[in-house]
Amino acid sequence: MHRVLLQAARPDPAGDDRATGFVLAVPVLAGTLCPWAAWALAGWVGALEMACASIVMASVYLGIMWRLGEREAARRRRLGRRYIPPPPDLAFVVCMGLAASLLAPALSSVALVDRIGLPRAEGAVRDYDPYKLEAMGVRIDLSRVLPGSGTVDVRPGGTARVYVPRFGNPTPFILPLWAVASGFCIAADSCLTLDRRSGRVRLAGEEIGRVTAVGTDIGPITEDLAGAPWELLNLFR
Repeated sequence: MHRVLLQAARPDPAGDDRATGFVLAVPVLAGTLCPWAAWALAGWVGALEMACASIVMASVYLGIMWRLGEREAARRRRLGRRYIPPPPDLAFVVCMGLAASLLAPALSSVALVDRIGLPRAEGAVRDYDPYKLEAMGVRIDLSRVLPGSGTVDVRPGGTARVYVPRFGNPTPFILPLWAVASGFCIAADSCLTLDRRSGRVRLAGEEIGRVTAVGTDIGPITEDLAGAPWELLNLFR
């Protein structure tokens, strides 16, 4: 009978390891969900707030490690055991857990921005409605398919500016560009499709760019060349 009671009271190392791993994973999981929860509740995510979240999650992780260390020290004193340093692989895992808790909010924010786009993540727009974007002014990054900076700045009124290299210098062109239900057009048969949830710009089903900013002001247009450059026109041929 006494032997059975002693066996029942004997600690379970595997169970303790599983419980410790779960507790240490909480700050990492919380940091991963933090940007998504903040955006869902507040409608925006800020860099300063995510930096604070990283510090908080790392502090929570260190606090948990401190409490676990105190509990282990109390157990050793109670059982009369000597201190044995943890194996190198365990120390490495613990350090990687601290790094993960510190980086989780930032990496998760990057995933959020990649999913919904920067303007929507920072709360500038609720969705990428082409008509609203044209009224506000919008910058479209087409650097994948256009040389130079590859940005197209759309201004209210149905015009846009694009810079392309001419004789080694970036040269601005002003072209007609207006909003339609599916995106933006430079001609009746030359339109770019805009994803309203992510801000991704597609041509013939292939992603070629993305909305990167709203509320842009392209300034005066008196010195710009009129008409769409051939680099942009070639995309629709």
